Amino acid sequence: MGPTSSYNEALRIDASYVDAYGRRAWLRATCPDSRFRDGQLALEDATTTYELTQRKEGLSHLAAAHAELENFEQAVDWLTRAIKLDPERSKEVRQLRLKHYRAGQPWREERVSP
Repeated sequence: MGPTSSYNEALRIDASYVDAYGRRAWLRATCPDSRFRDGQLALEDATTTYELTQRKEGLSHLAAAHAELENFEQAVDWLTRAIKLDPERSKEVRQLRLKHYRAGQPWREERVSP
C-alpha cells in the first residue's frame, strides 16, 4: 500500500469525488519521494479535477503536474491563471512555486494539498 491508496479507495467508492483526484494529483506531482511521483498520472488526475469542477479548481494541480513532466512553460501558465483567479490564496507559497517553475524546477513538499 502506498500513499495514494486511500485516494484510490475513495475513488473506487465514488468516482466523482473531486477532492480525491486533486489530492492524488498533488501527491503524484510534488511528493519528495520519487517512488510515488508520476507526472503523467498526476496530469490525468489534475485534468479530471479541472473538468469535474467546470474549470474552477485544479489549476495549481495542473501546474504541479506539468512541472513534474518538465513542461515548465505550461506550469507557469497554469499557476499564473490560478493566481489571477484567487490572488490572496496561499499568496507567498504560490509565488515561491512560480519562482521554481520559472527556474525549471518542480515543486516538492511534504503536504498533500496545494
